[in-house]
Amino acid sequence: MVWFQGVEMVSESLNTKETYVLYGKPSWFNGKLNITHPDLEPLSAYTSEEAGTFRAMYNT
Repeated sequence: MVWFQGVEMVSESLNTKETYVLYGKPSWFNGKLNITHPDLEPLSAYTSEEAGTFRAMYNT
């Protein structure tokens, strides 16, 4: 996960006792897989059927 600006705001808004789901577009940079400015949602917002699965998301 990569944030170019606002990383302090992101780190202050996350709860260390919460599990999060992250999503975004992965890309390779210097041989490493990165997701730039990923979206994060608490895992508790998902049903048990949705948890632990990969889902394709397409931009419109």
